Amino acid sequence: MVLLVTIAAQRYMVDVGFGRNGPTLPLLLENNAQEDAIAPGARVRLVRESLPQSLHPTDNSQKMWIYQHRGPSNKTHHHHPSVAGLEGEEERMEERENWIPTYAFTELEFFPQDFEVMKFCASRVRTSFFTYTVVVLKYLVEKDEEGRAVCVGTVQMLGGQVKRTVGGKSEVVKECRTEGERVKVLEDVFGIRLSEREKRGIMGTVAELRGVAS
Repeated sequence: MVLLVTIAAQRYMVDVGFGRNGPTLPLLLENNAQEDAIAPGARVRLVRESLPQSLHPTDNSQKMWIYQHRGPSNKTHHHHPSVAGLEGEEERMEERENWIPTYAFTELEFFPQDFEVMKFCASRVRTSFFTYTVVVLKYLVEKDEEGRAVCVGTVQMLGGQVKRTVGGKSEVVKECRTEGERVKVLEDVFGIRLSEREKRGIMGTVAELRGVAS
């Protein structure tokens, strides 16, 4: 699910819930609209294209908005001036190849009934990892030189592992082995305080941590 908002006659895509590699700023609903991502040098963008599996790739009515992200490039090019044209083509190819398609959407309006079906699928269908894995994400925010809030990294819980990523570098800061450890991390790191009923809700499910406390 994404939100489409109109500001000063321009439309933007806003996605507040995708998680890691998701946009942290509104993206202009325009082909190849780009913004900075969290990691230094990383970018996100929107392109309007047909999906690879489309039977009618040249039909404009079948094109969708595709959200893509890419990390910073570590490649340095050194070319002789005589192959400047080839250098440009190589950079254009690299530009296309480095972008990772993440999801696609249309401008069709959705209603509460649509979201009920989507929520049921994500929470019940066994092919959805949300049914067997606990996923939590927190953005790390600092002020820049002009006093604006800027995302500088993330802290993510996936199952029992807690990972901190800042400046494109990740480190595991905690491996939870029991539900007690995970509940404590949820409160101390993510600010999520569970009720006793909520703590019991995971018991007996495949997502429950059954290890020995470290």
